[in-house]
Amino acid sequence: MRKVVTSRSPLLLLPCLSVTVSFLLAAPPSSTKPPKREVRAVWIATTSGLDWPRSANPDEQRRSLRAIIERISKARLNTLFFQVRGRGDALYRSPFEPWAAPLTGTPGRDPGWDPLEFAIGEAHKRGLELHAWFNTFKVKSGPSPLPHTVPPHVLEAHPEWVKQYKEEWWMDPAIPGVRDYLLRLVMDLVRKYDLDGIQFDFIRYPGIDYDDDDSYRRYGKTAGRAEWRRENITEFIRTAYDSISSVKPMMKVGSTPIGIYQNIGGSNGWEGRNSVFQDSRAWLKERKHDYLAPQIYWDIGVSEMDPDFSSLVADWQANGYGRQIYVGVGAYKPHVLKEIFREIDVVRSNRCAGVSFFRYENVADVRVFGGRFRTLANIPPMAWKDSIPPEPPANLTVTEMAHGNFLLTWNPPDVASDGDTARYYDVYRSTKEPVDIEDPDNLIFITASSTNAYLDIIGQPKAVKYYYTITALDKGHNESLPAIVEPVIVEEIDELARLFQPKTALGRSYVDPEQQVVYIPFSVQDSSLTSLWISNLDNIPAHILLDTLLSPGLYLTSLDLRNVQPGEYSCHLRTDTSLLEKPLKVEPRPAAKPL
Repeated sequence: MRKVVTSRSPLLLLPCLSVTVSFLLAAPPSSTKPPKREVRAVWIATTSGLDWPRSANPDEQRRSLRAIIERISKARLNTLFFQVRGRGDALYRSPFEPWAAPLTGTPGRDPGWDPLEFAIGEAHKRGLELHAWFNTFKVKSGPSPLPHTVPPHVLEAHPEWVKQYKEEWWMDPAIPGVRDYLLRLVMDLVRKYDLDGIQFDFIRYPGIDYDDDDSYRRYGKTAGRAEWRRENITEFIRTAYDSISSVKPMMKVGSTPIGIYQNIGGSNGWEGRNSVFQDSRAWLKERKHDYLAPQIYWDIGVSEMDPDFSSLVADWQANGYGRQIYVGVGAYKPHVLKEIFREIDVVRSNRCAGVSFFRYENVADVRVFGGRFRTLANIPPMAWKDSIPPEPPANLTVTEMAHGNFLLTWNPPDVASDGDTARYYDVYRSTKEPVDIEDPDNLIFITASSTNAYLDIIGQPKAVKYYYTITALDKGHNESLPAIVEPVIVEEIDELARLFQPKTALGRSYVDPEQQVVYIPFSVQDSSLTSLWISNLDNIPAHILLDTLLSPGLYLTSLDLRNVQPGEYSCHLRTDTSLLEKPLKVEPRPAAKPL
C-alpha cells in the first residue's frame, strides 16, 4: 500500500480497448445523457402473488424478495413501490386488518415474520427508497366468500361501509367512519415503519353508477353529486397529508391516478376527474401531495381506443403545480414493453421528475430499458420539504492499494444550519479538472449509508491522471458542494505515455507481476484497420488482442498472463501502412507465499 504521488503533468487520454458485449434489445441510443437526478421506480405487486410472494415458505419468501430488491438495485433503479395493502388485507403486522392470503395460503394466518419491515431493510441497505403502496377504497375482488379472520376483514366488521360494484367491493368515501378508519391504518404504518413514502392507489370511486344514494341524501347537503364525490376523496387526502406531515415531515405522500385527468386532444377515454371523481390536480394545487404517478399505460401515438402517451405526459407535467410527476408506464402490455426505451425518452424530454414501471415481473430483464439507465441517478429533492444542502465532506484522500485500485476516505461534513449531516455520499471520478458533478458519467458510486470510505477498482486504467471528489447528500437528497478535488497519477501509464510521439509505434510492454497482467502501449498515426497479436517463436499467433478500425491516438491494451505459458513471445502491431514487432518475455508465475 502506498500513497499516490500527484503531479501537474498534462492529461493524456488512453482509449480503452476492452470490449463489453451487451445483448440489449434493438434500441437506438438516446440522443441525450440520462439525467443525474431522476426517480426510477418499479411497482412490486403482492395481490394474488403477482410479483411476490410465489411461495408460502418464509425462507423462500425472504430469499426471493431479497433477490428482487437486489436486481432492482443492479438495474440502477432507485425507488420501490411495495404493495402493503391489496384488498383490505396487510403485508405487515397490522392490529386492524388480517394478514394477506398469499403469505401463507390462508387469509389472516400469521406468517411469522414482517415482510414490510424486511423489505425496508433490504431496500435501505442498497440506498433505495421504499414507498408503501396502499390500495385505498377497493377492498375485495371476485365472488369468493371471505373466511372469518382475527382481526376481521372490513367487509365483515363494517358491512355498512362497503358497497358492491359489479364483482368488486368498495368502501364508501362519503362515510366519515370510512375516512377515519383508513386514516388509522395509514398512521399506524407511518408511526411503526421507517418508510420513505406512502402511495395511495384506488383513491377514487369505481364509476359514475356507484350506488351511494343513501350517503348522498345523508351527507350531500346542497352540493352537486359530482363535486360532492370529488370533495369526499379530497377531504381524506387533506387529512391524511396533514396528519402524516405532522408526525414525519420528510415522508413523501403520493397517489397513482388513472392516466387521463381530463380529455384533451389525443386522449379520449376514462377521465379521472369526471368518471371516477379523482381530482388529483387539486391535491397538488392545494399542496396536499408531493407527487403523482399517473398510470399512463398506453403506447406512443393515437388510435381509436388508445390515447397518445406523449400528449398525456406533456399534459401531466404542465399541470404539476411545482410538485413532482413520476410517469407510470404499463410494461405489462406487450406493445408498450417493446417501446419502453422510447417512453423513457419522452418522459425525459418533458422534464418529468421520474418514471415508474408496472410491474416488476415485466421489467425484471433490464434489457427492456434499452440502455437508458446506464448511469446512476440521485432521487430529486423536494424543496418544499427541505431546501438546505449539507456541508461538504472534508479531508478527501486517495491511496493506491494495488495497481488500479484506489481507496478513497474522507471525514463527515459539519452539521448544516438545519441540523442535517450526511445521510449518504456521491463519489465522482473524472479525467478532467474541475470535476463536473452535474455530469452523470462522472458519478461512479452512490453510498447506501453515511460510510466514509470507498474502494474504486478501475482494473485497466484508461488515463494517466484521474480526479476524484465527494459530495454529501442529506435525507432530503439535497447535495452539498464538492470536497476539494484529489488528483491521482497512474504512474506506469504516465511513464509509458511519455515514450510516444504522434506516429504509429509499438511501445515497451509493462508487466504487473502482482496482478499477472501485461500492459501494451501503442499509437496509431492515421485512421486504420489495426491488428495487435502475440505470437510464439515459430510466428504462430497465440493471442489476438484486437482487430478493428481505430482513429489516430495513443492506446493501451492488456493481456491476462494467467492464460499465457511462460516463455519468449513477440508482440505484433499491423496497420494499413506499418507492421511493427517487439519481443515479449513472460516469466514463470511467482510461487504462492506461505500463510
